[in-house]
Amino acid sequence: MPASYRDLFRGHSLVNPPRRLRILAERVRSHAVDDRTRVEDLSSDLRTLGHADMASFCDEQTIPHETAEYWNCFGVPPEVAILIRNMARNRRELRKAADDFDKWNHVGISDYLLDKKFIGER
Repeated sequence: MPASYRDLFRGHSLVNPPRRLRILAERVRSHAVDDRTRVEDLSSDLRTLGHADMASFCDEQTIPHETAEYWNCFGVPPEVAILIRNMARNRRELRKAADDFDKWNHVGISDYLLDKKFIGER
């Protein structure tokens, strides 16, 4: 932590702002300017991941409860929405691969993965 605000700006000009200011500006932009994804638009992906709502998803991912409440009110940041969609896509692809494997081998890997909660219900 800098000793004073002056230390933040020492050796930097407005043309080449310090790294912390760029990060702060990006954070403000992502919260105030960028479009956010409504939680309702992610509901099918959350169900694919085995969650009824954003609160249960956040609980499993050890994301603070306050964050889930904030996202429910104001929407999910674009980066988080991309991660949730990718996680759901990977889960669907794993389900399809397990089902295809079981069609040919009759091993019951789909049932095993379902039991261990690696894949969701069909």
